[in-house]
Amino acid sequence: MVRMLERENQTETRNVNANLEDLHTLVSRLRATSGNDIDDQTIEAISEATGALPEYVRVALLNTGTQEKGKTNFRDYYMSLDPAMRRYVGAAVLASVAGFAQAISHNRWDFSGLFGIFTLVAIFVAIWNAVNAPNRRIATLSGIIFGGLSFFGMAVFVALAGMLQRFMPGPITPVNGPMMILLWSALGGGVANLAYGIFAKTSNKLGLKSEKENRQELLSQLMELQTKLRSNEQEMCFVSLDIVGSTAMKTNSDALAVEFTFNEYHKYVEQIVVKQGGRIHSTAGDGVTCAFETPAKAFAASRQIQAGLFELNLHRNKLGTPIRLRAGIHFGKVVSPDGTVENVNFSEVIDIAAHLQKACPEGGIVISNEASRLVPDPNAFSSEIMKVDTVMARVWRPRHTIEASTLQPSDGIA
Repeated sequence: MVRMLERENQTETRNVNANLEDLHTLVSRLRATSGNDIDDQTIEAISEATGALPEYVRVALLNTGTQEKGKTNFRDYYMSLDPAMRRYVGAAVLASVAGFAQAISHNRWDFSGLFGIFTLVAIFVAIWNAVNAPNRRIATLSGIIFGGLSFFGMAVFVALAGMLQRFMPGPITPVNGPMMILLWSALGGGVANLAYGIFAKTSNKLGLKSEKENRQELLSQLMELQTKLRSNEQEMCFVSLDIVGSTAMKTNSDALAVEFTFNEYHKYVEQIVVKQGGRIHSTAGDGVTCAFETPAKAFAASRQIQAGLFELNLHRNKLGTPIRLRAGIHFGKVVSPDGTVENVNFSEVIDIAAHLQKACPEGGIVISNEASRLVPDPNAFSSEIMKVDTVMARVWRPRHTIEASTLQPSDGIA
């Protein structure tokens, strides 16, 4: 029972990771196609299409902005906030502008009327901020915040002007009693509430789409985009190979012997991989990642590579220290940008294969349960089972080993 629960938890964890990976991919594609113009309705549509919470979508939006541009701009931070909080922040910023402009106009320092225009613009933008709120309550609260903070901001700027009165062009007109802040707040909330109601009733007459229609349209676009993304999805098996103690092997060794031996090793691995119907996905240092269509072929290639190391070490290893390998195998779904396995770079399947390889004993193979179930010979593995991170895996060990002492150190390349 405990093992069943453990497997269910592991499956759920991997599904969550896969969904988050899909979410980041979807947000990145939407950024590219929409010129980074992602609004609340798009976020809600992504949430419905992927099943992720809107909060996760906003975090993904912030993260993809950081990854793609190297830094996150103000819009990314703003869009990562909760929709209600964005309305409140917008109302507060606009109130600061309106409060400063009103303080200038209140004391007749605005001889051109420019600051009066700023006040009107701030009021109209605040109304627009309110009518675009998710609901009437948030719209009303944003209006209250704008009205109250406008009066408070005006009072603050007038107070500062009083402290610097000798630098001002004329006498300072005091602001009316502090209780006026309640009137301004009520006025702001009332106007916002009224504007929200009027906009909701007239939006259809003006030819504007309702929120439901916009969301449905976005959902259709998202489903089409997801279909395109899924078209490059395929199940692949990856083998991660790494040489044990490769740094020590190279230390104090002849540079030409090192180059020759490791080139021979890479050719040896590639030859077996291709023979088993696989391909080299990538190489990094002494590590090699191979891709196969099925776990059976991946396992067969890994066993052949481990078994043939004796011949490689005996005839083509010029370092005097035998090459020993660790191998990790995992199977799962991957998505390639252009449908080719070589361009799969960021995949949980490859990461898990690498983690299994690091936990593998020398000369052995660690294969995840997902992959081992698809290997025809279940008796090929030992009874040893290990857990790597959240992945359960089985172990293959060679039945017979040849001691390293049988290898004769070789001097030079010839």
